[in-house]
Amino acid sequence: MTRLIVLAVVLALMLGACGRNRYQPAFEVMAEPIPPRLRQLSLDKLEAIVIEAAMRGSSGWVMTKTGPGVLDGRLDVKTHQVFAKVILTQSEYSIRYDHSVNVKQHGSLIDRRANAWLKALDRDIKSAMAVAELRT
Repeated sequence: MTRLIVLAVVLALMLGACGRNRYQPAFEVMAEPIPPRLRQLSLDKLEAIVIEAAMRGSSGWVMTKTGPGVLDGRLDVKTHQVFAKVILTQSEYSIRYDHSVNVKQHGSLIDRRANAWLKALDRDIKSAMAVAELRT
């Protein structure tokens, strides 16, 4: 009987530890430098690089320009939606998590899969900027 109780406690602790990592603070990029050669491009051209990177990248984000240097992004994965803002200047960009629909949250923490999608957006932007820098 004691072995069964110990086994149940150990199993409960293991399951609890697995679930703890499921929720994370939202991944955000703050003031990531634009590559030096691209800083001479117009803001419109930088926005075009980001829009194409998001659309053709590994995740398939849809970006909408909402103002000078401000792009609203939406990612649809099955029944989940994640929304983020990309803010650009001539010298840097930031990615900020906005909100999500049908994505598990725990207070201010979001599901780690949503973070993976935000990180993929950042990787796609960095990759596209690196390629664009080589072409200029």
